[in-house]
Amino acid sequence: EGVFYNSKKTELLYFAYTENKWDNLVTLNLADNNTTLLKIARRAAENCTTLQRLVLGENILTIGERAFANCEELKIVKYANQTEWHKTELNDCFAELKDGRTLSVQYQAFRDCPKLHSVMFPKINQDSCISIGSEAFSSCYELRTVILLGTGNFEISESSFSGCDKEKLVFLVSKDSAAERFARENGYRYVNV
Repeated sequence: EGVFYNSKKTELLYFAYTENKWDNLVTLNLADNNTTLLKIARRAAENCTTLQRLVLGENILTIGERAFANCEELKIVKYANQTEWHKTELNDCFAELKDGRTLSVQYQAFRDCPKLHSVMFPKINQDSCISIGSEAFSSCYELRTVILLGTGNFEISESSFSGCDKEKLVFLVSKDSAAERFARENGYRYVNV
């Protein structure tokens, strides 16, 4: 079907979006009936030129290096069971990362996605962590909203959002969180929610 996994279906190795049946792909939903998928491999969907919306399953804990880099039409990245944040109360719209798990967005995972405007991460509890690697969202010129809620640990590289417009980008964060501290210390606008 154009999506290639390892033998246990825990890692998406390659997404063959160049075949004719994928030419008009707008939404890639990696949450539907896919409870075993834990990782998206390095360069799995790099240069997918038609992808506009990415929905990740709540079990996905690793987004590999350049996994979605150069996806020119990508606009929204969110996790399953999340509604658009502007359509509901913020506290009601987030998947949760719990039980001490770590979500890792690796080096240049979404680099050069010029139309990407919204990224909604799962809310994390005190025992969990979100790690965003260097240049993960660099040169995403239209990025306007990054939602990082929760009391857990956020490990965010100083260069994760390099090349993004600091005048337009707003982080929605929990008060006194590591995500708030990152935004404040790196000159980004933020709003406590």
